[in-house]
Amino acid sequence: QRVHWGYIVCISMIVSGALGNILDSAFYGVLFDRGSTYDEGMGDYMMYNGKAQFGGEGYAQPLMGNVVDMIHFKKTITWGDRVYEIFPPIFNVADSAITLGIIFILLFQKRFFASTQPKEEEQAESNQAPQEMDSSALEQANAEG
Repeated sequence: QRVHWGYIVCISMIVSGALGNILDSAFYGVLFDRGSTYDEGMGDYMMYNGKAQFGGEGYAQPLMGNVVDMIHFKKTITWGDRVYEIFPPIFNVADSAITLGIIFILLFQKRFFASTQPKEEEQAESNQAPQEMDSSALEQANAEG
């Protein structure tokens, strides 16, 4: 049975996004010199300044690195004397691929999982066809059987 090409694209987006996040977290902390680290005293992750440099000692153990390639829309609003960032860098390319793959499967599921069974009308016609045989064809069928 053939699978709809759109479904294959969606599953590919989900799998590639998941693999991207796994590879980022597995190797980024070992290969680069800085990234966000968890501060137990503050109970939160501390951001780093500047660009991370390749090589040297890593900042984390394998599978403890940061997921990178973040999408950051720098837009702020001022409320009173505080400045709030509207779109912090919380989404990355891999997350976008996973999210869009799932959304497209949900939106197009009727097309992706269309039944291969003939429609009810076609089944009804195919069931009636043998009953509409003329008498000579029916006699010939009985003689052969």
